[in-house]
Amino acid sequence: MPESTAALVERYLAAIVDPAVTAEAVGALLHPEMLFVERPNMFSPSGSQRDRAAVLDSLGRGRAMIGNQRFEVRDHYAVDDSRLVTRAQWSGECAIDLGPLPAGTRFRADSAMFFEFRDGLIYRQENFDCLDRKSTRLNSSHIPLSRMPSSA
Repeated sequence: MPESTAALVERYLAAIVDPAVTAEAVGALLHPEMLFVERPNMFSPSGSQRDRAAVLDSLGRGRAMIGNQRFEVRDHYAVDDSRLVTRAQWSGECAIDLGPLPAGTRFRADSAMFFEFRDGLIYRQENFDCLDRKSTRLNSSHIPLSRMPSSA
């Protein structure tokens, strides 16, 4: 019996925040033509689009900047056999100083994630992430990440 789309998404979310899981293992969950769309948020004020290779390449950098990450899935809404909406709360902790956020700062975000599937793999992901500014004690509308490491 094929894995449900909700189970695949939960396995994927657990994998991307687990530093013990390799990019290759995450890649096994992604369609070769995968596209990730990040809508504007405090970390990415202009938003971004990444293909599968860029998603996998960014895993190491993201894990180097933000540790103790966790997703708590609130619920899933199946649109049909190939589309799923997932609501989740994400939390993490700065592993290094990130602009105005010193290492050790904890924060969280509520996310609405829209997934599409092809051939039993994640084909498209579109995220709408709302960072809780109260959790960071920030008053600005975005977090300048000018001191982000260029590689892990």
